[in-house]
Amino acid sequence: MNDTPKTPQQINIQLDIDRDVAKGLPCNLTFISHSQTEVFMDFALLQPMVQEASSQKAIVSSRIVMSPIQAKYLLKALGDNIQQYEKRFGMISDKKPGGDQIKLSLN
Repeated sequence: MNDTPKTPQQINIQLDIDRDVAKGLPCNLTFISHSQTEVFMDFALLQPMVQEASSQKAIVSSRIVMSPIQAKYLLKALGDNIQQYEKRFGMISDKKPGGDQIKLSLN
């Protein structure tokens, strides 16, 4: 009996991307939720806040739905890419200038 683990086979995938999709969409806010069988990611654009405004509207430009295992693969891929980015360009600060924090509530 051979107990040697099999090496995963590498698959090459060629992406075909539509010209409009290749332009991308701006996103500065992401909402993530899940059910037992799916993970939902809503990508939105939140316009700069007017100081006296206590309520703002974010416009969702895209919703991605994937299985939990695919979401886990995405989490790992994002982590790997952030590590590579920071190694090349330096640490990404997760602090807002001035230290201001904004509390968000969904209505």
